[in-house]
Amino acid sequence: MEITYNAYEIFEIADKVEETGEAFYRSAASVIVDNDDVKALLNELADMEASHKNYFRSIRDRLNVKSEDGLLDLDDQAAGYLKTIGEAHAVHNLATIMNETTPSAKEVLEVALDFEKDTVVYFAALKAAIVNEDDKTKIQSIVEEEIEHVAILTKKLKEV
Repeated sequence: MEITYNAYEIFEIADKVEETGEAFYRSAASVIVDNDDVKALLNELADMEASHKNYFRSIRDRLNVKSEDGLLDLDDQAAGYLKTIGEAHAVHNLATIMNETTPSAKEVLEVALDFEKDTVVYFAALKAAIVNEDDKTKIQSIVEEEIEHVAILTKKLKEV
């Protein structure tokens, strides 16, 4: 059985991922008590996620939902892989860290870094399956935005 996704659906997924990231960063910033710099960074990352979400929504809204152009062709194994990593997507780690009474700045940054790395992997995997070159370029923009987050978090993690 072959499953297909179009670019519109990919940008819907991107929207949800960014929304989850924004909510996590805002929640994490509200519980950080041991590091004002990390708290400020988390609020800044939440703002970036909100901006990215709006960016991805604007691209999605310009796409034709019914367009056959740019389809992803996936066999059962590839579709299952994408579904699994999309669902897992470090969300369980986000929930776990937020259930702790007072997670440390380092713990929050480690979970945030995992979340961003998962995001990069997810969108890179989707991009690899895209047929249309213009859509690949658009999806690459998602990957680049998330790589920027990985770099920011990695740098901050070395400082704490």
